[in-house]
Amino acid sequence: MNTKIVLTGILKDNDEFLVVKRSENDELYPGAWEFPGGHLEMGETLKEGLKRELFEEIGFNSEFELLRIIMMKLKIKMMN
Repeated sequence: MNTKIVLTGILKDNDEFLVVKRSENDELYPGAWEFPGGHLEMGETLKEGLKRELFEEIGFNSEFELLRIIMMKLKIKMMN
């Protein structure tokens, strides 16, 4: 089984949260709303990976602190 670590940034400003909409062309959950993020690359720390993904996805380039780390193990079957 191929294991990937997925990082998600929940960005909060006062009482507002940032969510983004997936492309209608995405294979997994097209058009769904989600918190921005992506996969951890080999050799990255969690913070480095999240910082890279937030910049790639939404252009976010500010410093931040990791407040919580939640780990889950999910099996996702891709439908063809």
